[in-house]
Amino acid sequence: MSVYNNDRYLKEAVDSILNQTFADFELLVADDASTDTSATILAQYDDPRIQVITNENNRGLTHNLNVLLSQSRGKYIARMDADDVALPQRFRRQYDYLEAHPETGICGGFVEAFFEGSDKKQLVRYAVDDAEIRAFAFFQSPFCHPTVMIRKQVLTNHGLLYPPEYRAGQDYALWIELLPFTKGYNLPEALLRFRKHAASISSLNEQKLEQKFALIDGIHQRYLAQYGISLPENELRIYSQFTDRSIPSDLKTATQTKVSEILKAMENQIGQKYPELHSPWIYHLSMICFYNFFRAKKFPATAFLRKKYIRGFCIYLQKLISDSFKLKKQSK
Repeated sequence: MSVYNNDRYLKEAVDSILNQTFADFELLVADDASTDTSATILAQYDDPRIQVITNENNRGLTHNLNVLLSQSRGKYIARMDADDVALPQRFRRQYDYLEAHPETGICGGFVEAFFEGSDKKQLVRYAVDDAEIRAFAFFQSPFCHPTVMIRKQVLTNHGLLYPPEYRAGQDYALWIELLPFTKGYNLPEALLRFRKHAASISSLNEQKLEQKFALIDGIHQRYLAQYGISLPENELRIYSQFTDRSIPSDLKTATQTKVSEILKAMENQIGQKYPELHSPWIYHLSMICFYNFFRAKKFPATAFLRKKYIRGFCIYLQKLISDSFKLKKQSK
């Protein structure tokens, strides 16, 4: 857990970890030079499982997470944010799954989003199995960062850390580096209460929007390259804009007419590399919602339909990924 001026929610977050039904763990906390009472709150705990690292200067989330990774001694590493609430069975459920599935190196789960000052809550689902996770990663991070538990040996064996060049989106970038070496899974149940409040939502002014585009472009470029896809800069930008949930809807509308061209370019590139995949089935996608909106060059107006639209695209990519792996194995 990395902490920076989180005194309002910190105790609830720490208590939710200390009260896990699975009790054999160490809680490593990096206090990133907080100027509020976060350090005082942490000092009040008399629990040998807690180890606090205090920075003299603010170093940022990515730096802190990598320091904590290097100092962790456990077989598994679990992430937690200082303003969320872990449900009591979280560690037990993830530990049991990873113990039973040694081929899986990262396990996340669903979250219950709740809103500050409101009774409103929402179950947020993520892609569950490995193939769906790899497909969803073409768009957004396939795991909710504060729910993941990672097999440390996978990180150690391949020298993986959060890419230091990413001050934001470092989790998404790490999953892209991690997935070539292990399988992923999201437990289809809520593991965490995910707090939504004003401080957790960044305003998208023009400068921040440009920085976000550059970050997402880089992550998408890394992942597309793993599948032999290389988009020119202008098409990569449209692709990133289209797949990012936080981009304003009017901007998405403006890019819709070119999405089909990008998909076609991706299809052609993979088709040239794997001719067997170049088949007419792409025009008869199993998700009717996706097909209808895609054919009409429109984007769904509601959040519910947007999820269905993206899921339909994921079905296409799932088959593409699955078949490309089969072809690679056959060629070896």
